This record gives sequence, structure tokens and C-alpha cells, in this order.
Amino acid sequence: MVDRDGAVPFFSIVTITKNNALGLERTLASVARQSFRDYEWIVVDGQSEDDTDALLATSRPEKTRIHKGLDQGIYDAMNKGLDMARGRYMLFLNAGDVLCGIDTLASAHARMVVECADVWYGDCWMEWSPENRWYRRPVHCWLSYGMPTSHQAMFYRRSLVASTRYRLSYRVCADYAFTAEVHLRGATWAYLDLPVARCERGGWSDRNRRASYQEHCRVRHEILRLAWTKRTLIDLLQGIVELTKQVLPVLHHGLREVWRLRL
Repeated sequence: MVDRDGAVPFFSIVTITKNNALGLERTLASVARQSFRDYEWIVVDGQSEDDTDALLATSRPEKTRIHKGLDQGIYDAMNKGLDMARGRYMLFLNAGDVLCGIDTLASAHARMVVECADVWYGDCWMEWSPENRWYRRPVHCWLSYGMPTSHQAMFYRRSLVASTRYRLSYRVCADYAFTAEVHLRGATWAYLDLPVARCERGGWSDRNRRASYQEHCRVRHEILRLAWTKRTLIDLLQGIVELTKQVLPVLHHGLREVWRLRL
């Protein structure tokens, strides 16, 4: 989208949804109340049959574009949003996820206009319920292991990623594959040092931890093309971490924080 004065929006926020009007309402409210207004909001709706249409008809922010139609799943919908985006930086914020505060975009913009980077990443809240949530700080750019932070806390320069696609052969971790491809294209990275998003957990990837682990291994082999010895060691480490996460989640979170502080 190009504004009436010919300016390109600074941010393109892409939200995908299907039959999640309650989650979409939370996302909409967090986008609409931003103090920084130079953004477009793109909603990709997989033909919802709930109250989504009514919500978007009455409450959507001014600079909103909607794509409604069948898709081949979450990552195909994200590709549709990628095709529609016109902003300088892209943020994927799915239905149910929210920006942390009213000045989140303003704070991110203030950093981005001072320092040049292709990928900006920040902190996030991982929320299973109001009583069960973790504050996640990035493990800075150790991409061989996985995403440094949640996908919803990462901004991508659109001019760099416009020709990249979420690979539909990855059912759970196409966001990791996407980011790995962007990294291999020479992307520069920078840390925002602020909480960007509150991410609703319990979704597709959380319910498919085994598939997530297997696809992480695939990314290291097929895209990053790590040496066999390094790949095997990281695969083993991640397997142990995944087991700890399932059996002793409090211990997992504590160890992750210790590791992050050592890097």
C-alpha cells in the first residue's frame, strides 16, 4: 500500500487468521492503539466462518487490507501476506498475538532509523495462560540451533525478503527455514532490546514438538548445510533440550537464561 502522499509505510504488519475472531480482536486492538501510525495492517483470512467479517467491518484500523480465500495452511497464508506487503519492514503477528505496548512500533522505529540492519529482533512474552508465561530474551543469532527469538518479535527488511518464500514442505518450522535463507543471503542483524510481542502459545508448533525437532534438523542439513559433525552435535543437544522442556519446563527456562547470558 502506498499512502495518498506517495509515501511507503514504514511497517507492514501481517496477520493470518481462520475462525479465531476472539484472538484477532486482541491483535487488532494492539495494532490500532499504536502511537506510531506509519504502518499498514494486512489480514489474510482463510475464509473464516465465525465473527471475523463483522469484526473487520466495524473495528479495523484505517490502513487495513484484507485477503480472504482458501490457502494451503499457515505458511501459504503468510506467503500471501508477503506478496501484499509494501512497507519497509515486515512483522508477522498472527491472530491472538499482540504488540507489548502502545509505543512498541514507535520504539522500534526510533532504533531502525539510527542503525541500518536487515533483520531486527527483540524480546517477547510466551503466554500459555495469564498465570503461565515466560519472558523470552533472544539467544543472540546462534541460528545454527534455531530462531533467536519468537518469529512475532522479528522485523524483516521487505526489500531483502520479498523474493523469499515460506517453504510449504516444512509444516511446523517454515519460519526457521525462511530466516535461515534470509541469513544466507547476507542479512545484517541488530537487537532491539525491547519487548515486541506477547505470543499466544499452544498452537500448531507447540502441539507438534517432535515434528518441530525433525524440521529443525532438516533446516541445518538442507538449507544451512552444516558439516555433518557440527550438525550431529547440535541435533543431539536440541533433542536433550526438547526432552528437558517437556519434562522439566522450569529447569529448561532457567538453563536457557544462563546460556543466553554467557553468549
